Amino acid sequence: MDSFKLKQGFEPIYKITKENYEIYTGFNEPYTIKDSYKESHYAVCPSCDNPIQIIGLFKNTEEAKNKPYGRHIAKSIPNLAPYNEDNYFMCPFSNPNRNKKVIKRNINSTMSKEILLLVKNQFDRMLFIIKQQTGIQIDYDLAEKLLEHFISEEVWRYRDVRLNNIPWTIFEGFSVNLIGRLINNNSKLYKVLKRDCPNIKFNQSKYSKENYFINANK
Repeated sequence: MDSFKLKQGFEPIYKITKENYEIYTGFNEPYTIKDSYKESHYAVCPSCDNPIQIIGLFKNTEEAKNKPYGRHIAKSIPNLAPYNEDNYFMCPFSNPNRNKKVIKRNINSTMSKEILLLVKNQFDRMLFIIKQQTGIQIDYDLAEKLLEHFISEEVWRYRDVRLNNIPWTIFEGFSVNLIGRLINNNSKLYKVLKRDCPNIKFNQSKYSKENYFINANK
């Protein structure tokens, strides 16, 4: 993998480079552990929260193709991250030969619980991110339906739903009728619809010059 976190949970993700690793870890413990023979560098997987070892920071390796990378390790790193096998096997960066037919995590897995807790505490912030990214204005009724779907359909258990991509999975398996909804005229979606959908017309909201109602031409 080409990125890392400093802690478990919903944390910033950084590209694996020597410069970034030095800036954010300072080569201090528990990230850098020294013994009599070598120096090892660790961080946290951005997807499954397991510990990873950073390879090739100072020495080019054939496997890394002259770039440092992160590799899962099947052990806990004290004061950094405990190893969790269930989370590892459901990680998109884990063994490529894993059983891809298994699409949901165990309902009691630590990752499933962390995702549910994050949605519970940060759902309004996730909706804000969606609105900023898509331009679609989400009213209370749609927000309630999205949350009900996310919980009842157990979207939070899906392997591809992770702490760092939850806002973009809120709509997983959920269809939204755009007719009658407000959309920001500065959004990419508005511009695509305006360009490619001649059967759609836009009525400006009387409350905002930037928001338009989407309607179908008859």
